[in-house]
Amino acid sequence: MPRHIRRDNAAISSLVGFVALVIVILIALGIYYALLPRPPAAPLRAEEGDEVLVNYIGTFEGTDLVFDTTLLSVAVDNVSFPKAVSFYGQPIGSAWKEDWGGALFGIGSGTTSPRAVPGFENGLLGMAKGESRTIVVIPEDGYGPMDAQKLVVRQLLEPVPVRERMDATEFRSRYGLFPASGENVSDPIWGWPVTVSVAGDVVTVANSPAPGQIVRPYDAWDATVVSLDDAANGGEGLILVEHNLDPTMTDRVGAKYVGESFYLWQVDLAGGTFTLNWNSQVIGRTLTFRVELIQIIRQ
Repeated sequence: MPRHIRRDNAAISSLVGFVALVIVILIALGIYYALLPRPPAAPLRAEEGDEVLVNYIGTFEGTDLVFDTTLLSVAVDNVSFPKAVSFYGQPIGSAWKEDWGGALFGIGSGTTSPRAVPGFENGLLGMAKGESRTIVVIPEDGYGPMDAQKLVVRQLLEPVPVRERMDATEFRSRYGLFPASGENVSDPIWGWPVTVSVAGDVVTVANSPAPGQIVRPYDAWDATVVSLDDAANGGEGLILVEHNLDPTMTDRVGAKYVGESFYLWQVDLAGGTFTLNWNSQVIGRTLTFRVELIQIIRQ
């Protein structure tokens, strides 16, 4: 009789167990790799053609005075963030900003947003959203070199004539009105009283401050009238005025005169001089910007 093939139940059981084990291992590996943290995708970084929204604090190298910012918290805090005179809302600055919350700049050509100076723009390249960076902008990559002819050196103890002579055109340019004998006006720089007399084409103004009087040149800082000698210099007269300035006031003091802005550039106590700078305060300066990138807009 033919012999029947015997079923090996033990072998079958071992095979089933092995297959089940393999399946369990594969499932476990699948779960492991599914739950394994994956490296984040490379962040979007600013490049030419992008528009970027940034917050920044701009300061002058050497003084750390803030001349511009997009952050209202910085703008209103003059203790932690002392301001330069050209900062928004200061005497020679622009009107106080209302649009706080970031500035939008285009990088490179082909964008509709305004572009920053080259040094600032180049510093934005490669930044990612949420990243902060310090950007240093030298004059060549910023607002250009300073015009030395706009630096005016004056004496801390300054001589001023009691009487000055001029024609009617110069008088109108200085005082903003037509001259009339016996008229009393205020000097536009010193603020002290002036008496006017007219003889033909010659207008004579007589300055008459009081010794010891505190005046405010350009309404920007204090000065003291030290003395007045009415007969000095052949009858022209001489007023000596001491400007109450010191080096800590540089970059912090300034004003406008005849529509032009200036600021205090230097005080040399040893040399007895001070320098007024009629350049814009950012011209010829190395600028430091602390920048945070808020958003990248890519077309």
